[in-house]
Amino acid sequence: MVILKPQISADLLVSNDLILAEEGYFTEVHYRDSKADRSFCERVCFRKAVFTNCDFSGVQFASFECLDVIFNNCDLSNVAWLMASFHRVVFNNCRLTGANFAESVLHDCVFDKSLLNYTSFNFCKFKNSLFSETTLLESEFSEVKYTNLTFQTCDLTATNWAHTPMNKLDFSNATFDYITYSLNTIRGLKVNPSQALALATSLGINII
Repeated sequence: MVILKPQISADLLVSNDLILAEEGYFTEVHYRDSKADRSFCERVCFRKAVFTNCDFSGVQFASFECLDVIFNNCDLSNVAWLMASFHRVVFNNCRLTGANFAESVLHDCVFDKSLLNYTSFNFCKFKNSLFSETTLLESEFSEVKYTNLTFQTCDLTATNWAHTPMNKLDFSNATFDYITYSLNTIRGLKVNPSQALALATSLGINII
């Protein structure tokens, strides 16, 4: 799978003032060590930008677009990005506990070494996206549509995949004690032997 990288200039303006604004357009800036100055923002676009050690925790975005962006070591816990658009976006070593991506579009996105417990991706559309060395305890993936969605060395324990077709997913390099799924959509999921045992046990099958 080829994931397109963010297209960002090497010569960005550096700023320590993360001042959000309605209908704001944040482009070609490297924001460092900043905290978002408001809890709700509408019609915002991040484009060709980098955010390092920034705090967006609890911010609710409406009509949000994110294009060619890198988040490094950011706190994005409990952020709401409902029905947002993400294209060529990287989350590196970020905290996204309780974040809400429901009904968003995510193309060429990478979540690397990040914490995504209790995060919602319900009704999302993924294309060419990767979760790597990431924890997703009790996160939601109900009714997700995807093309090329990969999980490498992730903890998927207690994730919910209800009504999501799983025939093109490979969990063999991930870990989980149990997951929630629909019997009519799990067919074809790739798992390793210990995961197969966990799934069999969840169905009440006794293996002797």
